[in-house]
Amino acid sequence: MSITEAVQNAVDQHPEISASRNSRLSADEDVKFARGGYYPTVDLVAGYGRQRSDNTNTRGFNPDGTRNHNKETLNYTQSELRLRQMLFDGFNTSNEVARTEARCSSAASW
Repeated sequence: MSITEAVQNAVDQHPEISASRNSRLSADEDVKFARGGYYPTVDLVAGYGRQRSDNTNTRGFNPDGTRNHNKETLNYTQSELRLRQMLFDGFNTSNEVARTEARCSSAASW
């Protein structure tokens, strides 16, 4: 093994160097996450359910004029697609990006 290979092997295997490298990679991902605040979001919300109801709206009159007190089972489905774009959030996103970029720079200095 040459001296170059030995040094490269030591750098690759040293636990503190590996921890520093992983810390920098984590900080890079935090910056990407913070920049995501500038992009639009799409949310899909869906629901399905059953409900037993016995109230004045679900009680019907029988043909002879008396009330029918049977409970009614109602099924419901709901879906919603939301598209949102941040216009102004009080500089929160820009401050978060600056904070994570500073953290990334400090992680690179180790």
